[in-house]
Amino acid sequence: MRAPMLVAVAVLVTTGCQAAPPARTSPAPGSTHHAGTANRTLATAEAARLIRDFPVPPGAREQASTPVLRLQHLRAFDGDVDRSLTRTRFWTVPLSARAAVAWYAAHTPANISGAFFDIAKKQLSPLGDLTWETASGSDAYSAPAYVVSYKRRGPHATALRTDVTLAARYDRAADTKAPTNLTEVEIDKQALNATPAPPDSARVTDPAEIARIVAAFNGLHGDDANVAGFACGSPVGEVDVYTVTFRWPGHILVADPGVPLCDRGRGLTLDGRKLPQTLEDSDTFDNVVQGALTAS
Repeated sequence: MRAPMLVAVAVLVTTGCQAAPPARTSPAPGSTHHAGTANRTLATAEAARLIRDFPVPPGAREQASTPVLRLQHLRAFDGDVDRSLTRTRFWTVPLSARAAVAWYAAHTPANISGAFFDIAKKQLSPLGDLTWETASGSDAYSAPAYVVSYKRRGPHATALRTDVTLAARYDRAADTKAPTNLTEVEIDKQALNATPAPPDSARVTDPAEIARIVAAFNGLHGDDANVAGFACGSPVGEVDVYTVTFRWPGHILVADPGVPLCDRGRGLTLDGRKLPQTLEDSDTFDNVVQGALTAS
């Protein structure tokens, strides 16, 4: 569940290179990719594993459908996920709502501030939500989020809805990456600040700087695939957009700025053909590009 982030956005493209064409294992330009195909398989398996092992209090009994109303949606989760990969189970537990929340506070990293409180009585309401994220995100999928919705059924009975939700990342196919034997990289920087600044550009020829740029770019994750909508920030202070161009004989690879300040959506164009994959935005990558620009 990511909060909107204020980040610098970069664009990548390959620039003039005198070396022999690098070997490539990707499909030839003009072929097609199914976004997130391999990663989606891994993400689907992970979602199934996590919902199977979702922690529930002792004595929990699974229900075929929701045992009470108002447990039909992920009210507590506002992140950007592929809802087709969300996995859900329903339960009844022999605990009061307060005891159920206390169990999750004691046995999981759940953020119990998401639980609803009765302000007048200064105590837990019998209806609410708990959430936490794991650190088990990978190159294939985003960090999974756990959501528990609960509602009182009686003095010693509570209904639970448990959800695991995550998104597969776009596959980093070989033609989404830059070759490693480039001899020149072009960087163009443009400010998004309230006070416009003149564009800054440079041709980087230092092998060490080129190697850092290529390694950072090739190490970017694929963007979350098949997600609907996401929140964006607004320019505050120094915010810059970088365009980096890698060229080698017969090919040009461009990674555009994506959607500035949204932490995602960096598009790719290979030899004039828009690739279906997009990449994550990354402060780490932006810093490498800025470092090369400063050193040039």
